[in-house]
Amino acid sequence: GSPLAWLLLGPETKAPAPPSGGPGRSADGTGEGEKLAGLTKGPNFFYLHAERRKWEWAELHESFGESVVVVLTEEGAGSGYIVDPRGLVVTNYHVAEGGWIRKGIDVKVLHRVGKAIRPVVYKDCVPIYFDPIIDIAILEIREPPRYPFRPVVLSQADDYTTGDAVAAIGSPGTNTGAQLENTITGGTISSSERKDIWGADYIQVDVAINPGNSGGPIFSQYAEVIGMSTWQYVGKQKLNFAVRIADIREAVLA
Repeated sequence: GSPLAWLLLGPETKAPAPPSGGPGRSADGTGEGEKLAGLTKGPNFFYLHAERRKWEWAELHESFGESVVVVLTEEGAGSGYIVDPRGLVVTNYHVAEGGWIRKGIDVKVLHRVGKAIRPVVYKDCVPIYFDPIIDIAILEIREPPRYPFRPVVLSQADDYTTGDAVAAIGSPGTNTGAQLENTITGGTISSSERKDIWGADYIQVDVAINPGNSGGPIFSQYAEVIGMSTWQYVGKQKLNFAVRIADIREAVLA
């Protein structure tokens, strides 16, 4: 059989949605402006950091943890991340594939409101792009957000290299069926260029990622997404692979 294992888990319990506070503002007054704090509009519709600098992982998690979502289908659950405050979500094709066929994809967002985390499950989510070869899917959340969405920053340069420190955020599962939502793990780029057995290009990382992390972002020290958790070798330690940011940018702009 194939030496590859897709990182995908079983379903989880969905949380109820808080009431809406109207367009652009949540029920408790949190506005879209606060969710875009520290960001500036870059080329196309991408967001950039107003100041590019190195971040501590704890700071990264606090600022962009809510940008990383749980993608739920009948087959199970994976991760994804918001790339635009209008509700565009990037994930793996293999995470969304089951819902694609049956038109049943939910996206759970862990909104940060002050110090509190307010989970909301959005059910009106439509797939608008897929690439089963590279393993990319893009979803659009079409219902009004209960709280404004905070997008990640996608790296606009392919300037990462072997040996760079990186961090993954996602929702790995346990053998009890539960998911450890919004988990962050740190590691290193083991190789900036690897090909799979079909010739597609990926980034090799030693970050601890597990089933349920699929579709979650890989961040650089500059709090920019440079890859997306995708697959690993079965029975091997820390042989994990990520979709390259160049392929992600191309998909978002398609």
